[in-house]
Amino acid sequence: MHTSWPLLDIVALTFVRSFTAAHVLMHASTHSDLESALDGDRELFDALPSSPSTAFALREQAASLLDQCERCSARILTPFDTNYPIGLRTALPMPAVLFVRGVLRKAPCIGVVGTRRSTDGYGRPVTTMFVRTWSKAGATIVSGLATGIDTFAHTATLDAGGHTIAVVACGVDRVTPSSAMWLAERIIDHGGAIVSEYRCGMKAMPGYFPVRNRVITALSDAVVVVESTEKGGSMISADFATKQGRALYAVPGPITSTRSAGPNALIRTRQAVCLQSAEQLLDDLGLSRSAMLPFAPPITYSPIEQQIVQACTAGARTADALASVTGLAHGDILATLLGLEFRGLIRRLPGQHFELIS
Repeated sequence: MHTSWPLLDIVALTFVRSFTAAHVLMHASTHSDLESALDGDRELFDALPSSPSTAFALREQAASLLDQCERCSARILTPFDTNYPIGLRTALPMPAVLFVRGVLRKAPCIGVVGTRRSTDGYGRPVTTMFVRTWSKAGATIVSGLATGIDTFAHTATLDAGGHTIAVVACGVDRVTPSSAMWLAERIIDHGGAIVSEYRCGMKAMPGYFPVRNRVITALSDAVVVVESTEKGGSMISADFATKQGRALYAVPGPITSTRSAGPNALIRTRQAVCLQSAEQLLDDLGLSRSAMLPFAPPITYSPIEQQIVQACTAGARTADALASVTGLAHGDILATLLGLEFRGLIRRLPGQHFELIS
């Protein structure tokens, strides 16, 4: 999938109120420019901010955001860019824009998640020990820059001379508290990156954290849950990892500790593999412990993707036909088709039919 739209116009479309990422990508890939999208879609036009609701006004907002990004040394990637992380194409919804400070490297990525209220006697040393081994083997560590397990994972990576990616639930220029901002700058200085789907200048809100978890897991080839309660945010990450087809691991912990209840439950219900050593994960992924070679992860499908791919094996189908066959919501099908198309697994044919690429 490609578009002739300039970045300014893609970003402008994100300022349309109540417009999803799937809407942005669909319009940018099916219309010749922003004006034709506005003229050809009454629903889109009605959703525009009032006073004034014009392409010019949207471009002004987008230009202001691009200037703000330049001031904080951030860049914007879209799924139309070749350097947009391929893993994010499995995230539902796939971010229409990704704000990046620092460097996104092509390397195996291991997501490390866990509670903010980690234990000093177990969670911290286990995270540090595992992450140092993976970092020295060449893996990039992905986490969320929160206190607790996230901070331990980022810090251990940097101490081992490795690279780490922090996915934040705010603008990449508005990381809080100050201790997290200091760590963010250290991550960038050491060749890592801070990424977010939220615009520069936006502050973190409670509802943003669960949503950003899907970005952590989508960027990762494997996800490890260290410590979490059974209702913790890390369990949301575990669910995203499963839906995205990522290898999921959990570190077992004391049965007397509520902070190990989550990982223990994942192991008990066989949703995650019991992780007992850092080397186990490297072996399972087929990675060298001493010098990791360039890694091309196998093609994996989320459960929704599997249903759509299976339905398309009989031939090209429209989104309506796929909804009839699979019983999935039309919006979920469109978003998933976009992701598969961006990954080069499905092609769009005339008449809005979609077929598998063999």
